[in-house]
Amino acid sequence: MAEIEKEDVGTNRKHRFTFLVATYGETGSDPASGIECLPHNSPLAAALLGLTVNKPTRVTLPAGAAVLTVRSIRNPTQPELDRLLAPIKPPEFAEE
Repeated sequence: MAEIEKEDVGTNRKHRFTFLVATYGETGSDPASGIECLPHNSPLAAALLGLTVNKPTRVTLPAGAAVLTVRSIRNPTQPELDRLLAPIKPPEFAEE
């Protein structure tokens, strides 16, 4: 799990994200925990891999230039893994 701070160069707006970088799957997020799964071959994951904690680094992403700072890195807990890597179920609709 990596907590990332992203600052957009043009607007100086900062955003914080918590990511689980996975070796398979697609980008997705868990609204209950706020954690996002990020495939290792995505542009953002490629920019994150190898960064040093608390060292701002300017990168170019598909959305434009940004400064990324890794705020923390930790191993995910088993419940986080179970929740994030579970098969996605289709939404349930009430029958009328």
